[in-house]
Amino acid sequence: LYKDTSGPSLDILLKLMAMVSLLIAPLLDGRDDWEIWYVGLFPLVIGIVSTLLLMRFEILTWKDPLRHAQLAGVDIPAGSPTAPDVRPPSPAQDGLKQAWS
Repeated sequence: LYKDTSGPSLDILLKLMAMVSLLIAPLLDGRDDWEIWYVGLFPLVIGIVSTLLLMRFEILTWKDPLRHAQLAGVDIPAGSPTAPDVRPPSPAQDGLKQAWS
């Protein structure tokens, strides 16, 4: 069976965009294109500052969050940076895996 999962979410997105445009339209009525250009600087500055803060606190990073994960059945060579952090799965995790399979 094919299940359409993008249609309902796109429908909500289109409705939200329509509502935002209807709310903003009266503010822009009767103005030239570049008359209030400086208003667009506020979201730009907020976006840049929030991105820099997230990078500073290492919330937004290029580091791989799964770098310490071990694939099932894959041996990690000695001296590998992930070797000390690898723990065998607990019996509870094994039981959970069996229950889901």
